[in-house]
Amino acid sequence: MLLTILPDLSQLFGSDTTDLNITQMMIRAFVTFLIALILIRVAGIRSFGSKSAFDIVLSITMGAVLSRCITGKYSYMACVSAAAVLALMHRLFAMMALYSPKLGKIIKGQPDVLLSAGMIDRKKMKRHNLSLDDLQQAARKAGLKSTDQIEEAFFETDGKISIIPKYQNVPGDNV
Repeated sequence: MLLTILPDLSQLFGSDTTDLNITQMMIRAFVTFLIALILIRVAGIRSFGSKSAFDIVLSITMGAVLSRCITGKYSYMACVSAAAVLALMHRLFAMMALYSPKLGKIIKGQPDVLLSAGMIDRKKMKRHNLSLDDLQQAARKAGLKSTDQIEEAFFETDGKISIIPKYQNVPGDNV
């Protein structure tokens, strides 16, 4: 009874060997979007929230693979399966990095100290293509007027500069 009500899925969804019409591509896009949401939950929301090289790799490859699901150029199930493997690999590598700090440094990288004790490490600044203006901008974003007020500055694995300001006694502090 139910089977007579539902249309043939290949008519609705299209097959991998024929050109898809607009309705079939729209249905594939809708289903692929739902699958992508599930895979993002499997991979962990952090993989799309922070942008370390480790996370960017997942974003790019997942997008490329899932786009093929929609166009019908490749087998739908093969593309979904490949995307699932990517999400699971990301999750596995993240868990391995959590329990192995050495592996975590290889997978995720580690921050570089750009400024410490008033000394700017120009080699590390150059390695990351950072100028003194970039460091000054990060200082301003941290509410500081100059780099002289920075205790330490780090180039983080997500490409941002973190600033630790020098401790300053405020008049009236009893510390």
